[in-house]
Amino acid sequence: MRSTSSRLTSSRRRSLTIDRTQTEFLRFHVLAQEGWEVLSFPAIAETDEVHRIETIWGARCFRRRQGEALHPEREPLETLDRIRRTIGEYNFAGQYQQSPAPLGGGLVKEKWFKRYRENDLP
Repeated sequence: MRSTSSRLTSSRRRSLTIDRTQTEFLRFHVLAQEGWEVLSFPAIAETDEVHRIETIWGARCFRRRQGEALHPEREPLETLDRIRRTIGEYNFAGQYQQSPAPLGGGLVKEKWFKRYRENDLP
């Protein structure tokens, strides 16, 4: 991590790329040290996304709807679905969705648990 300070660009910007299949410790440690902007581009959008990017030609806005592929010409949804079935939900979540635990849980599924109100005893 000390090496990032010596790799500043003329605009004093730094970047840190972390493989999401590795331990999360480094990511959390770095994020706690100072203000970082986290960029995450899952292969399949989990929510509607809007990204505004300043370019030398002016601002550009990129939009993606929930469920759309990041780069459909390179990896269409059918390909991503096949990969998901091949490597499994847990690995797909970490490697393609940049989210090491899949939505709804990994080994333990959120849907297995029921919610009760205070007056509704099981």
